[in-house]
Amino acid sequence: MKRSVFTASLLLAVFGPFFAAAQISGCTDARASNFNPDAGINDGSCSYPVTKARFEVIVKELPEAVEETSGLIFWNGGLWTHNDSFNAPVLSKLDTLSGEVLQTITLAEAENFDWEDIAQDEKFIYIGDFGNNLGNRKNLGIYKITKKDIPERGDVSVTAEVIRFVYADQTSYEKANRSNDYDCEAMISAGDSLFLFSKNWVDLKTRMYALPKIPGDYVVHPLAEMDTDGMVTGADINERGELVFIGYKNYQPLVWLLFDYPGTEFFSGNKRRITLPGTKGLQTEGICHKPHGHLWISAERTPVAPARLYSLYAGAWLSYPGCAETEDVAVVTEPALIVFPDPADDAFVVHLAAPCPQSVLAAEVYDMNGKLIRSDRYEVHDCCIRLTAGGLGYGLFQLKLVADGEIVATRLLINGFNKLL
Repeated sequence: MKRSVFTASLLLAVFGPFFAAAQISGCTDARASNFNPDAGINDGSCSYPVTKARFEVIVKELPEAVEETSGLIFWNGGLWTHNDSFNAPVLSKLDTLSGEVLQTITLAEAENFDWEDIAQDEKFIYIGDFGNNLGNRKNLGIYKITKKDIPERGDVSVTAEVIRFVYADQTSYEKANRSNDYDCEAMISAGDSLFLFSKNWVDLKTRMYALPKIPGDYVVHPLAEMDTDGMVTGADINERGELVFIGYKNYQPLVWLLFDYPGTEFFSGNKRRITLPGTKGLQTEGICHKPHGHLWISAERTPVAPARLYSLYAGAWLSYPGCAETEDVAVVTEPALIVFPDPADDAFVVHLAAPCPQSVLAAEVYDMNGKLIRSDRYEVHDCCIRLTAGGLGYGLFQLKLVADGEIVATRLLINGFNKLL
C-alpha cells in the first residue's frame, strides 16, 4: 500500500506539470493570431489574420451540359456534378483537366426540383434536392444511389431511393423569394449520417442539421449555428476531417476551412475564412477536396462569366506534409506553382501544381537584370520543395524551376525589413 502511494506521488511530481498544461484550454493552432503555446485543449477560439488567395483556372468554360453546375465530388477518376433547378435528373462525370463530359448517369423516376449538392461514402452517392429560394418547399429530399450500379464507362439509368425531411424549426411557409433562412445548398457525409448546412439569405449564417442515410421521412432539428458572414453554397469533408465551405457574399466568392474539432461538432474547432479578390460576380456553387491540400471549385454561368472549374491550394493553412509551418497570410498563385510566404524572409516553400515531378529539379534564381545568382538541385516531396533565401539579399528576383526539360517561373520577393533592423 505504501509503495503504491509512493509511486503515485512520484508520477504526479514528474508528470503533473505536463498533465496540467494538457488541461489548459485555448487556441492550439500556431498559425493563429492568438496562439497559446501552453494550451493542450483547442477551445475553438483561434482567430486568424485576413487571408487572401487567388483561384487557378482549370477549365475556362465548362460544357453547356453542366453550365449550372451546383455540386462536386471526386470519384472513380473524375469529377461528378449536376445542374440545379428544373434541369434533367442526371449526374455528369467530368474530365479533371479538360472539363469534358465523360459519362452521364440518369436517375430514373426522379425529378430535379432544385438539386444543390452531392456527397458520397464508400458505397453510395447522395444528391440533395433541397434548394429552397422561395422558402416555401415542403418536398425536400435526398436521392441515394448505389455506386455498384454505375459502370466504369458508358451512360446508364439507375434507380434511386429517397430520404425525405422537413425542418422542425420552420413554422412559416409563406413565399419569401431570396429572403428566407430555410434555403439549403450544402451537404456532407460523415459516419452514418448526412449533415446539411443552410444558406441563410437574411442573416448570412448557416445552421447545421443531421439525418440518417436510411430512406424514410424525417423531421430534422438544428444542431448548431455558425456566423459565416456569407451564404454557404457547397461543402465537402476529407479523410483528415477537414470540412470546407464554398459560398459568396454579394457575389464575391469565399471559402471557409473548418478543422481540429471534436467528433462531428464541426463548428467547435478552428474556422478560417479565405477571401478571393478579383472574383466579383462569380457564383461559386460546388467544392470538393483533391490530393495534397488542393480544392476543386465550380462556378455556374453568370452574366459576367461562363461556367468554370477552378483550383485553390489550401494546404498551407492545413499543415500538409512538406508544406507545414509556413507564414501563410499572403499567397501568390501562378499557373503552375505557389510560393509562400510572400514576401519571404529566410526560407520559403514552393508548391508545384499536380501532376508534378516526384524526383529532382533544378531551382535557379535570377536578379532583375537577368543574371543567374544561384542554382541548386532539390528533391521533390509531395509536390513541395523548401528553399532558403540566405545570401540573396533583398528585393525582387525571378525563380525558375526546371524538371525534365520543362521550365516554370515566377517572381520572388525577399523581404528586407528584418535585414534592416
